[in-house]
Amino acid sequence: MCCRVYPKGSEDWPELNKLNAEQWQIDCLRLNPEYVFWGNFEDYRASHKNGWDASFTKGLITTEDLWDLSSKDLDTIYRGISKELKSLQEDSLLEKKGSASSTLELQVAIIKRVYEAKRAEAAEREKLAVKRDQVRQLNDIIAQKENTALSEKSLEDLKKMRDDLEAEGA
Repeated sequence: MCCRVYPKGSEDWPELNKLNAEQWQIDCLRLNPEYVFWGNFEDYRASHKNGWDASFTKGLITTEDLWDLSSKDLDTIYRGISKELKSLQEDSLLEKKGSASSTLELQVAIIKRVYEAKRAEAAEREKLAVKRDQVRQLNDIIAQKENTALSEKSLEDLKKMRDDLEAEGA
């Protein structure tokens, strides 16, 4: 048990010394002893069929945090809330539509709005990238034409232009 927690007794130190661990690593054992107990199949995700690749829903997310999510993550949240909403919207003679349903409808509307806005922003960025590429192409063509015009000048004109530039301190 020595190398999984900070040594408790003198009998643990020789085994720890065999590892040639740096002092900061040993100090970490003292700071966070629970963490070092996570080994193969010792945490809750190991029992899930996809292990660490599995997605787990835990906790709340703010509206501001939605803007940082990918489209795939937004879709996953949207599907989960929509599924829950559909289960609440089943017709019943005994149960009335409650505030939980209204909250879920609002959440769906917010997620849709964020997704649509992010899609519009991405389309705008794409248009801007195309325009920038066109400007770059036009600048390249202009430079080629300027070079062509310059190379068609006479030798005397080119020397005079060079001398003028050198006189200006170039």
